[in-house]
Amino acid sequence: IGASPGDRDRPLTESPFVDSAGVPWKGRSFEENPWAEDDGETPELIAAALGATPFVKMTFIESLRGQRLLVPLIAEIGQTGMGPHGQTVDKSADLAIVAVATPDDRTAIPAFTSVEDMLSWKPDARPVPVSISKLCVATVGEGHTRVIINPATHARALRRTELAALAQELEIIDAVSGPEVKRVIAHAVKEVEDVVMAGVSAGDPEARLVAEEIIIEVGMRPGLTAEGLETALTSFVAHLRAESLDDFVDSFKLKIISVI
Repeated sequence: IGASPGDRDRPLTESPFVDSAGVPWKGRSFEENPWAEDDGETPELIAAALGATPFVKMTFIESLRGQRLLVPLIAEIGQTGMGPHGQTVDKSADLAIVAVATPDDRTAIPAFTSVEDMLSWKPDARPVPVSISKLCVATVGEGHTRVIINPATHARALRRTELAALAQELEIIDAVSGPEVKRVIAHAVKEVEDVVMAGVSAGDPEARLVAEEIIIEVGMRPGLTAEGLETALTSFVAHLRAESLDDFVDSFKLKIISVI
């Protein structure tokens, strides 16, 4: 039996049953694509949360559980060369996931709820469907602390603590009303004599990264000197961090309020 032309041209060390890196094909299989029937539209639960008036941040975040988002692949020029008429031409290009700068001076992976939203951002981007949990794992793994959803249209952001919870499929702590947050703040108030009370309000309720996640309103004992005030606030923040507030809250700022 004669060998085929392809077999005659193939080096003896090259097998037709390995890939270009020499890894055997044997034992490999295609995984089922959970998004094979995806129509590229925004999932209903996410659409409802995005369109709600008023926007409710926790409802939106919970709507992402178990859903898919679209991550854009962008062509990046690899090697270039000289064309026949002296012009620079692309010899190769790679597809890559990009990061973007955020309003709070961090970096984020952009993701989209629909193909239409992605094309509004960058018409030549290629959509890759991915589960929210895998997206969050990949984002953190690449050293980013934010995901920006639909940056070209109704942009909303996921912060560090939310990424961690979604990546591990854990409960998401409400940074404003969560019992863990209240416990930490109450403990700090108890430990610092010159702090009379403290409350929490949302700093960025629209999830746009325009401010810290929460504002801690601190009531101080009347009559403190500037030095005494600074000392008390420094101690208060130290107690917050000692009780692991950073595990539940992405960022916060203090606001001093009057106490009668």
